[in-house]
Amino acid sequence: MKVSNKAITGFIKVVVFSSLLIAIILVVLVKTTVPKTPATTEQVREVLVTLGYEPQDITKQFSELESTLNQCIAIQKNDIRFEFYDFNNSNSAIDAYGDAHSLIIRTKMALPRVQTQTDKANYSIYTLEAAGEYSVAIHVGTTAVYAYSNADNRNEINNILDAIDYLK
Repeated sequence: MKVSNKAITGFIKVVVFSSLLIAIILVVLVKTTVPKTPATTEQVREVLVTLGYEPQDITKQFSELESTLNQCIAIQKNDIRFEFYDFNNSNSAIDAYGDAHSLIIRTKMALPRVQTQTDKANYSIYTLEAAGEYSVAIHVGTTAVYAYSNADNRNEINNILDAIDYLK
């Protein structure tokens, strides 16, 4: 039995197409299921100092979270506010993210707006730019971030988040 060149060419095309499809699916699966490593409070403090900010420990302001909040540091410089929360469990971090997300929607939502939402593995990221303001809520593992600024300073916040690998 003789196999034609057309049959061989067709078979090769199917194999190549199938291989590419499998590779694309694997890349998507890896990108959406690989968890981020939560930053430590000390790492965030070092990043903030390196970027010229003066982080303050504001843990005592959250006495209602006393049993689950390990530490909270924040910076306030002009219109830029950045808060980093380190909890002893991921449920508390998810709750803090939910609270920040709700606060952003209740107080910052306007038209026109640009908003993004990403939920993967062990993290969620929500951003909103509306009415000249930029706001971010993030949770990664046992940590959470709430930040906001004038929209012109969104890069300042994003530089902090990039440095702790929370936006990449």
